[in-house]
Amino acid sequence: MILLDTHIWLRWLVNGNPLRQHIIDTIETGDAIAVSAISV
Repeated sequence: MILLDTHIWLRWLVNGNPLRQHIIDTIETGDAIAVSAISV
């Protein structure tokens, strides 16, 4: 499971603020992705 903090989660969602490709690959190939309830 990959737990995304607010900063990475928002950067992953917003195209204008890209992440490095290896981070995107890690997120997209993870078996499960989670975000803290407080972030939502």
